[in-house]
Amino acid sequence: MTLPAAEQWLRLESEDITVLTDAAEKQALEFAVGYAAFRHVFNTLLAPDGRRPPPTQLILFRKHSSLAKYCGNERNSRTELLTITTEIDGRALVAFSLEDGRTEALRSAFEFETIWGLRRVGLMLPLWMSQGTGEVLSTLRIEKGKCVIGLRRDNFDDVLLIKRWHSWPEFSVVTPASVGYYDVGQTCSFHAQAWGVMHWVLLAKPDAARDRFAALARKTQEISQADDALAAIFGIAPSEVKDAIRRHLRRGGRIEIPFDAEIERTRLAVTNAGKAEVHVRLNDLLRAAGRMSDADAELEQAREGAADDRLVKEALARRAVLANKTDDAIALYREAIAAGSTNPWAFLISAISWLDSVSSGGRDSEGQGGESADTAVRELRQALELDPGNGDAYRALGRAFFLAERITPENVEELTPGLAAAGVGPWVRCYRALLERRLGRIDAGLADL
Repeated sequence: MTLPAAEQWLRLESEDITVLTDAAEKQALEFAVGYAAFRHVFNTLLAPDGRRPPPTQLILFRKHSSLAKYCGNERNSRTELLTITTEIDGRALVAFSLEDGRTEALRSAFEFETIWGLRRVGLMLPLWMSQGTGEVLSTLRIEKGKCVIGLRRDNFDDVLLIKRWHSWPEFSVVTPASVGYYDVGQTCSFHAQAWGVMHWVLLAKPDAARDRFAALARKTQEISQADDALAAIFGIAPSEVKDAIRRHLRRGGRIEIPFDAEIERTRLAVTNAGKAEVHVRLNDLLRAAGRMSDADAELEQAREGAADDRLVKEALARRAVLANKTDDAIALYREAIAAGSTNPWAFLISAISWLDSVSSGGRDSEGQGGESADTAVRELRQALELDPGNGDAYRALGRAFFLAERITPENVEELTPGLAAAGVGPWVRCYRALLERRLGRIDAGLADL
């Protein structure tokens, strides 16, 4: 495959986004400013102080046919493929075209990136909270000098006033694999209920939205059922939650956040895109679409004249992982680190390899990791600095401390944020218990177990 209008590819970059595009500079700037508005709202309203998600990588095609060429079937109708959203080594990759369907595509992308971004800033939230927040932010609109959120979404408010709600115990444990994630007969969809809940949380008192969101995030770590957690932060009885949400939705509401589009435009650095970077990202899109041979062709073009580029090495490492060539992947990720990588997965994969190197027969020996364990700790801390919500890194850090020759009480606390990480929290808690025992704090260790 050849690059569409290769000589015209531009690179736009700010603190929060990187855009590669074959579109004209004026069109690309307009789009980038709109996407920057979303990141501005996310950072202002949701992100803990001092934390922001890693930059999002955006690929913006001038024509819809190019989006279809790299992300799907070229014979698809224009409405079948609006955007592609995926995660590459822990970072969001989103592709659009500037043709029809952009509004709906942006809504889908903002919803995806809200859920992704909350994890990336270290907020381990139940699905109803992250999904509902994404639904609310997906309606973002830029008006003169401000961003507005809280607009109607897919008639969700009408649905919640007419249809039967999911029971709170059921709603609280829904996952994307659950039947309840979708419409079920006369029951409102999980999405509608999650939207209604978070619309209430964020917009019932707009001036208190940030503090209330943070309070609910903390409360969900103590209380697993949604209505109980909501009741606690609003100071009402759980039985009153549904009626309170319905009353709020009848009133409506919106949040206005100041946003200066002209200042944001000046923050976007515009340069010619390097061909290697463009080929790497097109390879990532093709691979996400399952088009492996086409992805390989793009990657080979990226290697021509840029074999030592860190992005190329990371892409080669990802391909090696998919091919189960573990040793090659480790070596390539380490070469990328040496070349200045800021990829959290490069540090994670390298660190896990150091830990595996001191295991015997698949078993770890407490305190016997030596320099390899110390190196792994350093790399895992770097991974978590780049990606604070990476649960796999917390699990590996617990293992590294277990293998380390010396530990401190501070190491135990360093693992605490990982307790809420989906799928790995029990592992992190187990490692905490083992460290507590090693420090002679038996009661604390038993409490973790």
